[in-house]
Amino acid sequence: MPEEMSDEERSKIAKKKAKKKKDFYGHLAVYVGVNVLIMGVWALTDIGPDVDYPWFIWSWIIWGIVILFHFLWIFIFDRKSDKETE
Repeated sequence: MPEEMSDEERSKIAKKKAKKKKDFYGHLAVYVGVNVLIMGVWALTDIGPDVDYPWFIWSWIIWGIVILFHFLWIFIFDRKSDKETE
């Protein structure tokens, strides 16, 4: 029969989960901020009738996939591991 976790262990686990979530939201904020900046650079530099390729979308897509995996790792797969430890 598994032993009950002490309050100290629960607190340590809760702090670790809170830090992971905080790190994810920080990553998301940087993603949004940098991509808005990149889009601004594109808008200011691609002036002209022949230049309209939205190259900034590549950073949205590639970095967005990384953000998606980060989200899944923190909010989906981490919960499954919590259920296994109960």
